[in-house]
Amino acid sequence: YGHILKDDPTYRERAVAFSNKVLDVQEFLAKVGLTAPLSALTAKPLTLVYQDACHLRHGQGITEAPRQLLRQIPGITVVDPSDAALCCGSAGVYNMLQPEVANELGQMKASTLVNTGAALIASSNPGCALQIQKHLALQGETVPLLHPVELLDRAIAGQQL
Repeated sequence: YGHILKDDPTYRERAVAFSNKVLDVQEFLAKVGLTAPLSALTAKPLTLVYQDACHLRHGQGITEAPRQLLRQIPGITVVDPSDAALCCGSAGVYNMLQPEVANELGQMKASTLVNTGAALIASSNPGCALQIQKHLALQGETVPLLHPVELLDRAIAGQQL
């Protein structure tokens, strides 16, 4: 809000003050640190690919916090897709306004994620998750996709995948 209202003399200061109080959950957890012991999610080492959500990467500049948290789970190796900075095509309502381009991006992103060889995909945005899952299914792929906080919750609870 500080950025959006930077030219508004009435709300500028309040918007900046509010924005300074708000953090993404992953940014918050990385900042304060995890105190609960984490358990492995599988009996064998697990490679997962992290898909950046555009709202975090481009909008908020958050790229390391989700990866840092995921690397704390025992047995996890985090890899990045070759097109980490590229949108999956969901982009809020973009997939409804520009469905052809969104589908092309979704197909490319799903292929890139699968081509990492990772056994699991982690994404921090529900819109991205739906878009990627749609294109994984269209390509006949069954790689599971979970939010990083879901993975942390399972690791804290000792629940295996």
